[in-house]
Formats: sequence, structure tokens, C-alpha cells
Amino acid sequence: MLDLASGHFIDCNRSAHERLGYAREHFLTLNPAAIQADGELADDLMRDQLRTMRCGNSPGAASPHATGPAPVPAGMCP
Repeated sequence: MLDLASGHFIDCNRSAHERLGYAREHFLTLNPAAIQADGELADDLMRDQLRTMRCGNSPGAASPHATGPAPVPAGMCP
């Protein structure tokens, strides 16, 4: 689960951090760019994906677990 304002993880299930080899506490200090396979593109890709999510144009990040859009706080879309 992401905080759309900061772009950082605020919660995760056990599988999310264990499959990637992180302790839960450490995983929750990361953002999605930190766990992307292509480090050179990670920041740009995650910035664009967060912008799309914040503006309500997507049900969530590209994930089979996305369940629907979260409410977008006022002022979060450019």
C-alpha cells in the first residue's frame, strides 16, 4: 500500500517483503522505485505511475492485485 502524497510504502503483506528479501521494517522505508529491476528507469517510471494514480486515470499500479482507485486528495493532480 502506497501513500500517494509521498510515494512511499505505508503497509505491505508478508509476501511483498519476503519474496524480495527485505525485513518488513526496511521494506516500509522504501518506495516502489527502490525495488524496480531497471534502476536507470525506475525513478521516471514510478514518477509517471504515481502521477497517473494521483489523477485518477488508473485503477492502480500495474499489478494483478489492484482493486480500484483510491480517492485523490485535492491538489494532487498537476
